[in-house]
Amino acid sequence: MPAIKKCPKCNRSMVALTLTIDDADRVLRSCSYCDVRMWEDHDGERTSLAGVLEELTVTKD
Repeated sequence: MPAIKKCPKCNRSMVALTLTIDDADRVLRSCSYCDVRMWEDHDGERTSLAGVLEELTVTKD
C-alpha cells in the first residue's frame, strides 16, 4: 500500500490508486480538495501521465 502523502498545494492528504504495469507499480495521487493529480513510478519518483500511457501501449512480441 502506498504511503499517505500530503498535497503540495493545500497540504491535505491525497488519495492513492495503484496500477501495476509489467510487475511494477505506478501510483496516481489525487487531492480531493484542490484537484491536484500526479503520477509516481515504482521508486516513488514523479512521472508524467504520458509516460504511464506509453508503458500501457507498448506491444509485446
